[in-house]
Amino acid sequence: MRSAPVVAFVGSRSLSPRFAPQVAGALSSFLPSHRIAVGCCIGLDEMVLAGLTGAGLADRLAVFAAFGPAGAGACAASAVGAVAAAAAAGARLRLWSGGGPAVPLRARLSRRSAAVVRAAAAGGPGSGLVAFLASPASVGSLAACRLAARSGLPVVAWSCGFPGPPPLLGAGGRWVPAQPAGFWSDAWAWDPDLEVQLPTPPTREMEKRDADNRTTGYQHFLPLAPHYPQEERTRYHIKPQYGTEWLQLKHRR
Repeated sequence: MRSAPVVAFVGSRSLSPRFAPQVAGALSSFLPSHRIAVGCCIGLDEMVLAGLTGAGLADRLAVFAAFGPAGAGACAASAVGAVAAAAAAGARLRLWSGGGPAVPLRARLSRRSAAVVRAAAAGGPGSGLVAFLASPASVGSLAACRLAARSGLPVVAWSCGFPGPPPLLGAGGRWVPAQPAGFWSDAWAWDPDLEVQLPTPPTREMEKRDADNRTTGYQHFLPLAPHYPQEERTRYHIKPQYGTEWLQLKHRR
């Protein structure tokens, strides 16, 4: 039986409790069909941990902790109690997920966040990342978003307490409204707008095979990319196919 897709939840340690309804709404969009990967800190992580544990859904959680047993190596921003409660209720817990006690705390937290993203990247079709950013300077959460985007995952982010979209995740992409209406309309989806480089020039054999399609441009090379959906094949920008229903992005125009 194929395992369920994984959605990574990342966000600021300073996230205000007034955004708890948005966090709960986002979680409910994916449960019980998805698994949730999350870290071990106060703020967003603790909201996710407490929310799913309280709802009896801790078994859908994969918790990545930057500390060890009984909170060894934890810091003031660690949600040791919430992590322990989730684990006791059935969550999968990975201690020292950012490295052992010899690794400096800042590095451990960074590597822990990377482990959360990798869990989603390994989740297969339907997986992705959702971020709740308390400010455009949420360095760790934005780094997780960038890693997810580079890994080919869909990324959706909420700007919590500041106007407009989050900072760009890289060149050649942009933030677009996640949905035109409804719950996700206040969130932003990252549109990488990647351009696919198709091989050139076509061989004589390929030209014969394409005799019925003699228009100029990329259409000549479509037989080399049969996996692209038919409606995408005549576009100059062909986006990666994520295999998920919860994020539908449009091409830049």
